[in-house]
Amino acid sequence: MNLIIGSDNTIDVEKYDKIVQTFYTSNSQGWAQAQQVLDEFQRNEDSWLYVDKILQFSSNVQGKYIALSVLDNMVTGGWYELPQEQKLGVRNFLVGFILYVCEKNKPNESFMLRKADLVLIEILKREWPDNWPSFLDELISSSQSSPQVCYNNLKILSLLAEEVFKPLKKNQTKAKALQLIYNLNANAEKICNFCTELLKMDYSSEMTVASLNTIKLFLLWLPKDCFNSLELWGVLTLLSRSEPSIRYHVIQCLIQVLDLDFALVETIRSNERFSSSLISCFISIINQTACEIKTTDTKWYKFYLELPIDGEEYLKELAKFLTKFLINHSTAMDNTPNVRGIIYEAHRCILRLMELPNIEILEYTCEYWHQLVFKSLTKQQDIGYNLTHTHPLPQRRNSIDRDNFEFFEEVREYLIWNLTKPDDIHNLFASTTGLIDESEQSNLYNIQRETLIYLTNLEYTKTLGMIQNEINQWLNQPITEIGHFNSVCWSIATLAGQLPSKIEDEFIITIMKIMMQIEEYNQSQEMKTHIQYNMIYIITKYTRFLKSNWISLKAITGRLIIIIQSADTPLRDQAAIALGRLLAQCASSYIYPQEENEPPYIDIIIRQSSIILGYLSPEQQTQLIKSLQIAVYMDPRSVEKQKNIHLIIHDTMNEWNAVLMKFRDGINNFNDMARLQKLNHLIHVLDVTCKELKEYFNSHLERIIPDISFLLQNLSHFVITYMDDKQWKGNNNGSKNLAVEIYSGILSLLNTSIDHGTNENSQSLTIRASKIVDAFLSTYSNGMGQILNGEDINLSLALLKKLGRNFDKYNKQLLTILIDSALAYGDRASPDQSITLVKSMSYIIGSCFETILALKASYCGNICQYTMLSAINSDSDVKLISWRSLISILNKFKNYKDDQIQNEFLASFYFPLLQLIFSTITDKSFDVVFEEQCQLLSDLLIIASENDIVLYAFITSKNDTNFNVVQEFLLNEILNNSKLKADQAHEIVLSLISLAGDRNAIKNKLEDFKAMSKEACASSADVFEEENYHQYEVLIKSQAIKRHNDYTVTD
Repeated sequence: MNLIIGSDNTIDVEKYDKIVQTFYTSNSQGWAQAQQVLDEFQRNEDSWLYVDKILQFSSNVQGKYIALSVLDNMVTGGWYELPQEQKLGVRNFLVGFILYVCEKNKPNESFMLRKADLVLIEILKREWPDNWPSFLDELISSSQSSPQVCYNNLKILSLLAEEVFKPLKKNQTKAKALQLIYNLNANAEKICNFCTELLKMDYSSEMTVASLNTIKLFLLWLPKDCFNSLELWGVLTLLSRSEPSIRYHVIQCLIQVLDLDFALVETIRSNERFSSSLISCFISIINQTACEIKTTDTKWYKFYLELPIDGEEYLKELAKFLTKFLINHSTAMDNTPNVRGIIYEAHRCILRLMELPNIEILEYTCEYWHQLVFKSLTKQQDIGYNLTHTHPLPQRRNSIDRDNFEFFEEVREYLIWNLTKPDDIHNLFASTTGLIDESEQSNLYNIQRETLIYLTNLEYTKTLGMIQNEINQWLNQPITEIGHFNSVCWSIATLAGQLPSKIEDEFIITIMKIMMQIEEYNQSQEMKTHIQYNMIYIITKYTRFLKSNWISLKAITGRLIIIIQSADTPLRDQAAIALGRLLAQCASSYIYPQEENEPPYIDIIIRQSSIILGYLSPEQQTQLIKSLQIAVYMDPRSVEKQKNIHLIIHDTMNEWNAVLMKFRDGINNFNDMARLQKLNHLIHVLDVTCKELKEYFNSHLERIIPDISFLLQNLSHFVITYMDDKQWKGNNNGSKNLAVEIYSGILSLLNTSIDHGTNENSQSLTIRASKIVDAFLSTYSNGMGQILNGEDINLSLALLKKLGRNFDKYNKQLLTILIDSALAYGDRASPDQSITLVKSMSYIIGSCFETILALKASYCGNICQYTMLSAINSDSDVKLISWRSLISILNKFKNYKDDQIQNEFLASFYFPLLQLIFSTITDKSFDVVFEEQCQLLSDLLIIASENDIVLYAFITSKNDTNFNVVQEFLLNEILNNSKLKADQAHEIVLSLISLAGDRNAIKNKLEDFKAMSKEACASSADVFEEENYHQYEVLIKSQAIKRHNDYTVTD
């Protein structure tokens, strides 16, 4: 920095420009030195004093930008420390610089001008209106000097309005944010009138767009009683007839009005002038859009996509405006001439907009039809129209309703052809129609589904006839558009349960016959599979039909079982889901005999259950076992019921025994990937079976325990044997991962066995579990421990999670090894693993607090120390969770009633943590976790203020208390940090006065500090005033209690 700052403390601007030029020239000689000089310049607290010279005399735009960044840092960090005269000087100089740059109007300086505008915004947030009441008048007046200045002034106003929508910054108090909102509200009318005058003038389209954008932002703050007096509405009506690039911004302004809560309810309906202007805008936009659509081909939206604006964004805003207006304001058009024609054209536009593959446009338009159809259905029900018949529609009071039915036909056809993929289509094989991304479709599907149901209730014969016509076309021609075929099938499934019983039975029988003929017509095996997939999905939705038609249910069930055993995924997946659904929803049909001399069909399914389960994934097995449980538990035959349950368990246990025999044959079998996968699969099934069948599984637990012990020992030996093998690190890495999964699965199964056993059996299992863990520990500490001390961190984290709340049920030695291992490798963890580890450590203290203290009291300190280090040295995400974990740990100790343990912890942890927090909370970097740090500081101070905790280690005389010890510590820290930012000062002072000590002593010692802390509070009450002290004390403590609940870390 000495290279540019002379001995007379002045800056050499020419040298500064050369250094900036060197820095921005890649691979130039001296680049490293230039970087160092610029870094030092930007970090120096006094560098802002040279900004005026740089902005005046520098010829390098990048150099000026750096100078503005330095000024920005000063304003956001030290503005309140400046004398008022110096603030005024900085403010006036910056305004003059902005005007100068605007007048020059050089394109290459636009980014620098924006930076200068942003610095001005930061000053405005601190000065306007208290210390700069004339700002707005000065801005409007300066706008007359040139179009360039006027254009930039509009940008400044927009930036100011946008500040409200940004998250509250660390350098902006809530009081200041509220003050900004108040100022915008008070001046919104003046700003809107200023922009309206600009719109009347014959300025460029850029100025018009800037004016409209500014109006859009300030309409949000416009007082309700000002809406009628504005001339804006007439201007907007004229501009709504402009080209789309201007009309786009008019529409955004109108949407802003429609989004205001009071506008529709009061102002629009009661204000004839305002209402008629809004209707005129609507009509103009409809007429313009209708002309543009008619003059283009079937790909009409290409006209908009080729505009200089974002055409898709324009159409999205158009859809939003049309639908919002019609939903909330169409009744105001009753007296408008040619209202039927206007609404007709609006509906035609909305239908055309539905052709675009844009999720937001589809949501707006489908939601509109959803509401319109629902209103028609409600009205039809109110006049007593019988929905189950197809008489001609009755005459309505308003002819518009009759017109709507013409569009309902098109909406019905659109939905049948383009229905979004339902949530319960679990496989990508049955893909969506291709209009939208599958991750965004859930809400849209629900809207479309309800709309189709409402349309069906209005005139179900038309819906059914349209579906049959659509599906009949594939009887004599191949399916070429699979998306449309899917949509028709999903529409059929959507109607399940929505039709009269007799009509529904006839409909589904007809549809399934047609589907089978379509399957026969299509020769491609892939297409046949696809058709079968949709047939399964459809028929299993019609459970009411299947319950009353046993022959159909039996045939479908048998077909599903065959598919599970013979088909490939995804057809097998869908068949498994369908079988589980039928077992659960049609259980009564399966458990009662349906044919003479035939047992209930559930008995047949149970006999095949082990074969069926063998073809399914663990997740599908879980669902199928749950469904079997529902059906079997409803069986009124007590003997057969128990027999069937034990048969399910018996088949699974036989398979388990067969697999275990293979592993017992030799250790090499543990290197067989297929066998490991089968073992992992069976462990999962046993876990699910134990959870679902509970007491019926108890008799089998004794058989499982020795097998678990065998697996634990031999898996550990297997890991040790192959750990150093090159193949282990390469080709057999999958085996290693499976070994880890099996460990976690075994421990989960052990937990389940204990949790769901009978009292006597659970006690026996606990004893056996302890013996198993003892055997496990000897190999774990020597074998798996080597992995923990190496690269494989996930194993320990998985074990911590799987053990869950049952830590205390296991040998304490396991907990010791896990904590030691986790702390040992913590510094080598990735950011994601560090987050998991910090949460796990906090969870361990929360779940096993007393056990840990019994093991080793220093563990709590070690965990806290590790968490503190993570809070300082880690990435921002890890820091955040670390600070919240510290709050959680602190609360645990705070509520612990053992004084000795409590004070041992506090002696080793309280003040180091207090000092750590204060040093980070006062750091100039203003860290992203500032709020969490302040919360933890308040929590620590509240602990010190409670009478049942005494900081013995720090009390030096008998007159000392927690209060004066902590107060003295923090007062010294505060007075030694004169460069505290305003928000930091505010938070620390509020936390400090929450102590119930001598408040007057604090007040006296902080006289020099008081001005900054008051300024930080902005327009809030003085925290030192007697009448406000109790209020602040209660507020601080109540907020701290809430934070304890909000930031408690759980697994």
